[in-house]
Amino acid sequence: MNRLIRGIGAGVGLVLVLLSFAVLAGDGGKRRDGRPTRGRAVTAQMEQEALTFARQHYAELARVLDALRRTRPQQYRVALRELTRTVRQLKALQKRDPRRYELELAVWKASMKVKLLAARLGMGDDPALETELRAAIREQLRARIALQKFLRDRLKQRLEELEENLRRSEANLDREVEQRLKRLKGTVRTARHKLKQRLKGLEESLRRSEANLRREVGRLKRQKEAEHATARQRRRQMRGDASVTGPKRSRQVRPAAEPDGADKNSREER
Repeated sequence: MNRLIRGIGAGVGLVLVLLSFAVLAGDGGKRRDGRPTRGRAVTAQMEQEALTFARQHYAELARVLDALRRTRPQQYRVALRELTRTVRQLKALQKRDPRRYELELAVWKASMKVKLLAARLGMGDDPALETELRAAIREQLRARIALQKFLRDRLKQRLEELEENLRRSEANLDREVEQRLKRLKGTVRTARHKLKQRLKGLEESLRRSEANLRREVGRLKRQKEAEHATARQRRRQMRGDASVTGPKRSRQVRPAAEPDGADKNSREER
């Protein structure tokens, strides 16, 4: 292990190997346009899950990461972010497709073995290590072939299902047309019936509203007439009370006019 860490310091490029994780999509940490992806911040929980995953499935990778953590913290964080992304993808695949998860995991483990052996071989020629690397490459290719066969068989199964559906659709075309037409006509009839029922309800509601309106108008009219009649009766009563209880006016009796001759004789007598 010390030799491996010295190799990192000497520029063997083990960190670059760790950065070249190509799990599932095989994008190598890049987007479709070729630019690198911006990784999410790695939390303590995510770090623990990633390290546990590495210890469980590839102990040598866990030892390399531990050495990086102690000697190269920055490279450790980069490698940990890539491993965290891999673990997240594999766990998601495990939930929705356990069989493919097993095959993808085998490919990942074989790839990690090849990359770490290649990094070690870069420190110097070693026939035994080269033989081990050749066997690891063979194992990696076999894992990929197994995954490709699985995907091929799944696609074949899906294709057979599509072809069977196509044959049934072609054989039952006329019957399917009639069935769909019947369903559509039933839907139209149901919608028409609901519309009629709604229209009938609206008409009934309108009739009730008009009847209530007429009753209300009649009530208001009668109330107004009663108020007018009460007002007229009160005015007549007030005029009658005033004529009975009001003060009597004294009339002055004017003397009867005397004839002109008598008036003249009276003045003369005076």
